[in-house]
Amino acid sequence: MLEDFYPAAEKILTDIVHIIQKDPKLKTVEIIPRTTNANKSPVHHEEHSLGLESWCIQPVYCHAYQCVMNLRQNKQKSRDLNRLNTLLVGVLMINPDITTFWNMRKDLINCGKLDPHFELHFAALVLSRKPKSSDVYTHRKWVLSKILRGYNDKIELLANEMNVCEVAADRYSNNYHAWTHRLWCLNQGIALQSKRLHFFLQELSWSQSWILRHVSDYSGFHYRQQVLSMLCDASPNNYPDNAAPLFSSIECDFKQFCEAQGINSNVEASSVLKIIISELCLNTGMINDFVAHEALWYHRRFILHMFKRHAPSSCDSEANKTWVPFELCHSNGDGVPSEKNQKIEMEDVKLLTELQAYEASFLKQYSMDKTDAMSKKYAKRHLQWLTNYFKLNDFPTSHTRTSVLDR
Repeated sequence: MLEDFYPAAEKILTDIVHIIQKDPKLKTVEIIPRTTNANKSPVHHEEHSLGLESWCIQPVYCHAYQCVMNLRQNKQKSRDLNRLNTLLVGVLMINPDITTFWNMRKDLINCGKLDPHFELHFAALVLSRKPKSSDVYTHRKWVLSKILRGYNDKIELLANEMNVCEVAADRYSNNYHAWTHRLWCLNQGIALQSKRLHFFLQELSWSQSWILRHVSDYSGFHYRQQVLSMLCDASPNNYPDNAAPLFSSIECDFKQFCEAQGINSNVEASSVLKIIISELCLNTGMINDFVAHEALWYHRRFILHMFKRHAPSSCDSEANKTWVPFELCHSNGDGVPSEKNQKIEMEDVKLLTELQAYEASFLKQYSMDKTDAMSKKYAKRHLQWLTNYFKLNDFPTSHTRTSVLDR
């Protein structure tokens, strides 16, 4: 019976490749549950989606796999490379976790028998079915690197690739492979950007909309942390005028923080501290709105780690010394504060004291009886982490360790 199916399998594979070639807007590949052959083509093409009836998956895969292996073993004989491409499409669309077959497609690209842009399209379709396949992302990196060497519109190409990563991350939560690939694209794009700050701020804005929709996606938060680190490392003390529109939301969060803490909202502060305070305010709102999501508490630790890492050099106040180790308090071995932007750094020191009070107030609300058990648990862990990480002997909320948090 399987012998009789071979011609039909070839027809199905040919139809699949034909649909991919003729529809550049094809978005997804889906398996349609159907256990019996209705004597019709099992390949469906509607609304830029490709569907395969489930009954044909196993025989088509077995046929294509065996044919590819036969061609691979007969290397010395001439072979039809177009047919090899068709067979590989069928095999990898069903099971993409075969590194050898992706390498065979690399050979087809190198010998000019396969268009790299078609390959990106095909690999994106595979990700619509298997969004967490590491082999697909590895292959895409290779294809993209090859295209980027001689491609003019590189920024648009990388933007499209980031969209592919977004779709894959949407289809599979905590998709480490998709986020790692997006980070690779981000690093590739940095070298192409004439306005790095714009690039980082745009990505930070996009990331915010993502985490608001996926509050427990650890991989999404890790990506945001990488963007924040790059942004803070690249930030001057004051943003240039051409970056002001993108920086407006951060400025708004900073002013709201100052008003809530009773500080003059026109106070001068470094852009890095404004970014950290803005992120802390966002995290506070999310923890209050989305109860008992551990990913949010871990992200808060990262924010405070960023604060410690980018602490200002002018650390003479006693309040600030409780937060920042002495070795971080000066920019050189002589203990002399940096002369550049001393006024901004002095304002930063005052703001850091308020930041400590802000964190104390935030934790205090989770010592109330009405707080749910999981939130109390996370708050207690956060307080313990604060005490250990910043080596605090007397954190303002230390009394809460013997209060409701311990019940």
